[in-house]
Amino acid sequence: MELKQITAPAVLPISSLDIEYHLRLDGTDHAVYTSGFIQAATDRAEAYLCRKLITQTWEMVCRSWDDFLRYDNGALRTMPYGRTQSITSVKYVDADGVEQTVSADDYTLMFSGTDGAQIVFDSAYAFPALHEDIGTVTARFVCGYGLAANVPEVIKSAIRLICGDLFDGTDNSRTVESLLAPYRLFKI
Repeated sequence: MELKQITAPAVLPISSLDIEYHLRLDGTDHAVYTSGFIQAATDRAEAYLCRKLITQTWEMVCRSWDDFLRYDNGALRTMPYGRTQSITSVKYVDADGVEQTVSADDYTLMFSGTDGAQIVFDSAYAFPALHEDIGTVTARFVCGYGLAANVPEVIKSAIRLICGDLFDGTDNSRTVESLLAPYRLFKI
């Protein structure tokens, strides 16, 4: 499975002003480098959490229908990054090498809890053969908490601490991990 970002988030989870206040910066405009701190801290938090924070669009590309539906251990595949908001499309490359779109009537996005979501096909759906060389199945999906205001405050606090570490060279990694741990998704 391969993941590709299609649309990046429009905003960051916290603002430059928020970080300037957290770092007790005043006077000149520090947004030039604080925005870099926020992006780096957000990337670090998202990597640890295995989730995306702000609404964004991704593609999950798999080499077979089985890979698309299940993990190697046979468990049903859960959509990556948690907080799946919607499925934009499911496409595949058929045996003739032509990209086809699966009708949205043939599948449902099933939720289990707030973070787990799976694409479940209608029991009558006949999975078509894929092209033997370039056959792929691709799901385009939207994920994230939505707006910055919807990101849990604990996650924002961890991002602030990471920004502080970047700014003054301190190491709050144990505190950051303890703040983020309850929100972490685990890959099967």
